[in-house]
Amino acid sequence: MVPAGTYQIHSVPGPSWQLIISKSTQPWGIPYPAGQDLGRAPMTVQKTAAPVELLTIAIDDTPAGATLRIEWGTVSARAPFTVG
Repeated sequence: MVPAGTYQIHSVPGPSWQLIISKSTQPWGIPYPAGQDLGRAPMTVQKTAAPVELLTIAIDDTPAGATLRIEWGTVSARAPFTVG
């Protein structure tokens, strides 16, 4: 559960990607604000149908809510979420 507010999103790539919601409000989020995590969620990873040249962050509607999708190169990482 993420209360209304201002946050940063980060991801940890690798064999098991993780989506991180950070409480930090510093501009750009660089360096990573260690100790400011509100929470982490696993992301599913699959190959894209075709290479993606530009880093793409999108929200796709689904019957159960939505999915945050991050794509770049041949990787597509996704995390489902709902708004309540």
